[in-house]
Formats: sequence, structure tokens, C-alpha cells
Amino acid sequence: MIERLVDALGVRGEPGRVPAFALLPLRLFFGATFIYAGLQKLTDPQFFSPTAPGFIGRQMSGFVRGGSPLSPLLTHLAIPHAAQFGALIAFCELWVGLSTLLGLFSRLGALGGLAISVTFYLTATWTVHPYFLGADLPYALGWLTLLLAGPGLYSLDAYFFGRVLRARAARALQPARKGRPLSPCRSLRTPWPVSPSCVAWVRPRRSWSAAASSAVSPSCAPETRSSRGRPKT
Repeated sequence: MIERLVDALGVRGEPGRVPAFALLPLRLFFGATFIYAGLQKLTDPQFFSPTAPGFIGRQMSGFVRGGSPLSPLLTHLAIPHAAQFGALIAFCELWVGLSTLLGLFSRLGALGGLAISVTFYLTATWTVHPYFLGADLPYALGWLTLLLAGPGLYSLDAYFFGRVLRARAARALQPARKGRPLSPCRSLRTPWPVSPSCVAWVRPRRSWSAAASSAVSPSCAPETRSSRGRPKT
């Protein structure tokens, strides 16, 4: 279960995956931008004032007049509670920005950023033509990239959950009986008895059977009856 969680968070470094530093510019820009957007809304005196021209309720009414696909939702749910929805959007932007910037539960934050950007595309920039002049659709595709790729190794997800994975791997290599370490050869599940002087080198992410067949040194050969009994003539 731990390994599935680590894979879901996208913090396991494997060959063929996106390099860890490749997504840093996108993460830093998106994280800083959404933090700034959330703080700007919370500190703007017009954003929550019904009599101000920059009131969020008036902006939503403009989206409805512009023919937004979300017009029924805006009319019956968002506009009657415009201030509450405005605060919810601002705090969600802060959470998404911090999650992306720090790399903590990054895929969950990327999912939230994708939902916010798609919502803005269907409301605020729906009337922008051609579509590539609006910023929200490229933001949505950027969030989708972060959602699919994960945060990489330079993130708090990799630090915390990577430690959990390493600790789990270390416990798996410990002997079953506490206080009595086993030799490297005895830790392998070989189908034959091995001599005590053998040394095994096990490569990571391979099955025990494959590791036992390829990593045991030549001195770890099976003991035969001739070696147990009388000396060979």
C-alpha cells in the first residue's frame, strides 16, 4: 500500500521518467502565480464589496451575459453567494499554489489547479477569441502535465514519503528474528544450502529468485554429498 501511495504521488525516481529538475520551472511559476492571485483577491477591498465595480458578483453576472456554459450554475448558486464563492476561490488558489511550490501532495494540488483553470476558462475567458489568446486553457494544460508527471524528487512529497519507502525497504532486509543478524547468503531464499563464507550482492527492484540465481558468488555453490563425507580421491 505504501508503494502504491508513493507511485500515486509521483516521487519514485525510475529510469525513463521525466527528469526531476525538468518540472521545477513550471512548478515554481504556477505556485508563485496562484499564491499571488489568491492574496490579491483577499487583499482587494473591491472584491468583496457589493457596491464596488470590481465585486466578484458583478464579474459573475458579466460571465452569464457573455454566454458562459456554466451560466445556470452561476445564476442559481454562485451569484446569490458571491462573497462566499469569492473567498473559496481565493483560498483554493492559495492552497494550490503552496502545494505546488513546496511539492506537498502535489498531484492533489495539481488536480485543484486544473479544476480552477478549467472553471475560469469556461467563465472568464470563454468569450476570448481565438482561444489561444486566453491564459486559462494553457494553465489547465500545464496543471494536467503536473498531475500526470508528479512533483519529482525535489519536493516534500519525495522527502517524506521517500523516507517511508526507504524505511520499509530497510525493514524488509532485516532478519525475521530480532537481535540475530543473518548472513547475506542466508537472507536469500535459495533452494539449496550455501556455505557460510559466501557473499551475495542483490540488485534492487528484482525478485528474490532472479537475484539468487545471478548475484551469488561462485563460493556459494550447493554443497554436495562428496563434500560432506569423505574427501575426494
